[in-house]
Amino acid sequence: CVFSTKQKYEKIYVSPAQTTRFSNGGALDITRLNAVLKKEKPLCVYSPEGKFLGLGKSDGTELKILKLLPR
Repeated sequence: CVFSTKQKYEKIYVSPAQTTRFSNGGALDITRLNAVLKKEKPLCVYSPEGKFLGLGKSDGTELKILKLLPR
């Protein structure tokens, strides 16, 4: 995922329920994600269908929103 001309981020795909929660501004519990997340490293967050939702960042316990795309 390339968010700007100089930044390249890893991708993570979330479940339908997690898509709704993230899109509504909620953080995601990292123990429920099927990925190993690096703390403080931005990630491109995608729905199961591949729709880009926004940028997230792990604080060690949750994947929090950095930037959401407008709906």
